[in-house]
Amino acid sequence: TQRPGCGDRSPTVVEVQFYLTQLNEINQKSGVLRLSGYFRTWWKDPRLAFNSTGDGGCFDSVVLMGADGEQLWRPDVHFHSAVSMVVDGFASLVDISPDGTVWQSQQTTVSVHSALQLGPLPYDSHVGRATVTSFSNSISTVRVKPRRGVVGPGISGVGLSAAPMTSTVWKFPEGAESGFTTPGEVTVRGGRDFLTLSFQFSRKPKYFVDQVIVPSVLVLFVSYMQFWVDPNVAPARAFLAVVPVLIMRTLDNSVYQ
Repeated sequence: TQRPGCGDRSPTVVEVQFYLTQLNEINQKSGVLRLSGYFRTWWKDPRLAFNSTGDGGCFDSVVLMGADGEQLWRPDVHFHSAVSMVVDGFASLVDISPDGTVWQSQQTTVSVHSALQLGPLPYDSHVGRATVTSFSNSISTVRVKPRRGVVGPGISGVGLSAAPMTSTVWKFPEGAESGFTTPGEVTVRGGRDFLTLSFQFSRKPKYFVDQVIVPSVLVLFVSYMQFWVDPNVAPARAFLAVVPVLIMRTLDNSVYQ
C-alpha cells in the first residue's frame, strides 16, 4: 500500500482518462450532467515488474479483477467536481505489464455540475467539465496528467474519449457518431494538479422549435379566436380563454422539469 519508488524521491506520474460511454442526463434546471463510462488510470510501479514470456517468464500480463486489485497501491485520484459518484467494484480490473506499468479501469457513473448558458436558447452551446485531482498527494509525490500528455500546466494528451453518441436534442463534437476525443487541461492550485476533462455540446434548434415554439404560437392563435366568437356565447369564450392558459402551463412544466 506504499507509493512506488523506494529511495526515489521523484513523484509518481499518473495518467488519467475517462472513457465516456453514455451521457445519461443533462439537467438544464440544476446544470448537472450525469455521465457513465470507465475511469482509467495508468502508472508505473517497478516493484511489480516480472519476466515476460520473451524473457523466460510464464505470461505477458497479470490481470486482477474486482477486490483483488485493492491489495496494490493505487493513486487516490477522484472527481473533484462530482456532485455524486457511483463506482462498480465488480466491473473493475487492474492489468500489470512486465515492466511494472499498471492500468486500472473502473466502471463509473458520475454527476458533475456544469454552468449552462441558456441565454441564446434554442441556439445555445455548452461545455461539460469534470475535474480530477489527487485526494491526499501534492505534486511532490504524485503528478496527474492526461493520457499521453505532458506533466505540468497546459493542454495536452487525451483526457476524454467517447464512444459513438447520438441524440435527438443535443449535438456533440464533429464525428461523434463514430466517437471522439478531447485533450485534458492541467492547472496547479494549492500544490496539487487539477486535470479538467471537457467536451462541447450544443442544442439542435429544430427539436426545440418543433416541440416548444411552434406549439406555443398555435396555442396563442387559439386564444385569440375568442374575439371572433359571439359575445353572447359566454361558455365558448371562457373555454378559449382558459384552456390555452392550462396548455401553456403544462408546456412550461415539461420545459423546466
